[in-house]
Amino acid sequence: MSDFGSKEAMNTIKDIGNYQYIQLIIGLIGGGLGGSVLTFIANIFRGKIQYITAKVTVDEFIVKIPAIIDGKKYESIKYMEFEVENTTNKDLDKCDVHFVFPPGAKIYEFSNISKLGVDKIKKISKEEHRICFRIRTFNRKNKTTFKLKIADLPKNEYFIEVSGALGVEVKVIKPKIIMQKIEPSSEILPGFNPRPN
Repeated sequence: MSDFGSKEAMNTIKDIGNYQYIQLIIGLIGGGLGGSVLTFIANIFRGKIQYITAKVTVDEFIVKIPAIIDGKKYESIKYMEFEVENTTNKDLDKCDVHFVFPPGAKIYEFSNISKLGVDKIKKISKEEHRICFRIRTFNRKNKTTFKLKIADLPKNEYFIEVSGALGVEVKVIKPKIIMQKIEPSSEILPGFNPRPN
């Protein structure tokens, strides 16, 4: 027969106490507190900002000197292509992509190419330096290419934004300019030594 103050009786009481703590912890995790914590974590993951990528594939001048095209005089004309891809983890029902150039620039020709083909789109904005394209059912990993001809671009600056899709922003990927280090060669200028002894 065990005594109330013996070691065996104390270990039994400790085991019962530990069991009650375990029951309390399991009840909290499995009950309302655990469910609300898991819902909070899921909402943070779902509600984070996601990005559509806009990769500049072509950025070149067509005309660098003043020219008259369709009866209008332009100082310079630049041709740009943007490949826009849905890199989010959700399909977008509707998405408006806005291309904004500095004031003074004029977008005079534009089109887009997608898996459905080439579209000639009517210009939505009344301002000459901005244009908006509407994409319907823009599924994950789908790509659309936008072709723009911009006249009288004062600076090589532009801004791309997305509207109509909650929690979505644009990440622009510009082409990298590779600079090569050119060392003078004695073959170019006979008798010239770039590194005198």
